[in-house]
Amino acid sequence: MGRGGDDFHSPDLQLGAMRRAIASAGLQEVGVVDDDIDVTGRTFSRRGLDKIRAMAEARQIDAIAVYNVSRLGRNVLESLQFLNWLADRGVTILSASEHIDTSTPAGRWMLTNMLGVAEMRSDEIGESWGAIIAARAGKGKHHGNPPTGYQRGPDGALEPHPVHGPAVTEAFRSYAAGAAVRDVRERLHAATGLAIAASTVKRLLSNPTYRGIVRLRPGGAAGQVTTENAHPPLVEADVWDRAQARMAADRRTPPRLLGPQYSLSGIGRCGRCGGHTNIRPHRVGPRMHCRDAYEGVGQRCAGCGSVALADAEGVVLLRVGKWLENLRGNVAAQAAQLARAARAGADADSLNRELSATRKAMAKLTERWARGRVDDRTYEDTMDGFRADEGRLSAALAETEHTAAAVTPQRAIPLADQLLSRWEKMTGGERNRVLRELVSTVIVHPSAHYRQPVHQRVKVQFR
Repeated sequence: MGRGGDDFHSPDLQLGAMRRAIASAGLQEVGVVDDDIDVTGRTFSRRGLDKIRAMAEARQIDAIAVYNVSRLGRNVLESLQFLNWLADRGVTILSASEHIDTSTPAGRWMLTNMLGVAEMRSDEIGESWGAIIAARAGKGKHHGNPPTGYQRGPDGALEPHPVHGPAVTEAFRSYAAGAAVRDVRERLHAATGLAIAASTVKRLLSNPTYRGIVRLRPGGAAGQVTTENAHPPLVEADVWDRAQARMAADRRTPPRLLGPQYSLSGIGRCGRCGGHTNIRPHRVGPRMHCRDAYEGVGQRCAGCGSVALADAEGVVLLRVGKWLENLRGNVAAQAAQLARAARAGADADSLNRELSATRKAMAKLTERWARGRVDDRTYEDTMDGFRADEGRLSAALAETEHTAAAVTPQRAIPLADQLLSRWEKMTGGERNRVLRELVSTVIVHPSAHYRQPVHQRVKVQFR
């Protein structure tokens, strides 16, 4: 990230030291795990650690080499918990720059102290970095990447981008004049070429940077720092005030935090791309459409057309009625469904055992290869076969578990009866809850010809 100097421990330097430590310990290198670039060691939600967890679970490693213990993490509690988790799986830590024997009380005490020092250094760095950010904010210098519409000038201050700046100004004016967020986003995309989500547009419209203000919360001892007139504004004061007033008036709880409004919410799928469908109000009633075709910048899917929700509901109710009639009047069908679920449960147990055995074989093969008992060509060819078996077994297991979890006839019949008899009196959320017990997916296919009937386009898959 642009750093250097004699005291900078580059990845190549660290890797060389670790390889020398591995060789002196008589171990064989299995692989190199790179961590996220410039992600704080205070968190243990890192891709590198996730990969190590997976390898440890699969019994593919006996030890992990690090340049020093601070590379593992700068959080004492989580570091010790992670080390204990590794120890439970027979994995030890080898530090290239420190001599720590965690098998002794003195070694464990030393490890805890070193992790504490790493956490203290992280705190000190955070405090000093916060002070630097606060000082820059006091001088009107924006911290981080310039927001859309600005670029960094020669003196480090923000200045309007010649193309994106006017596009942002027009976005504020359009929104303040009553334009929909969707239209604002499409115009921004057309002017800038950037893929911008609706949530990003709302953050952009509420960012005080566009009023020429630098406002930062650097953390640590420094509180919020605000500097007025730090750079040329892109939005006039009256336009900003109208946009913020509309933002406050339109603010509401996100739909994902509310109960479903429509009967087929979360159940519908596009028959072209397999993605979710959205249901949106229309002057003649709600309609279903492909989410990616409607919201995706650049039209990622051609879509499945538009279907009136009422027409789709009619098809679903008709299919539920026929399914119920067949289930109720056919004792053999009930018995067959119960037997199918029972067989699926037994098959799932068998597939789980086979999958576990395959993964153990993969781990054993990796161990033999790491110890030099299997050549590279044999390892790759055999592992490819194991990976294919693992993929096949995983897919079969997922399908079998879905069948085993299917609703039983004893529960399905009264639920379907309730749905059909009380449909008109139920709210959209109540319809959705009952339908989810019976129906797994409602697929809306695009029209094959002009004015193709809805019942030919809508397919219902039961649980």
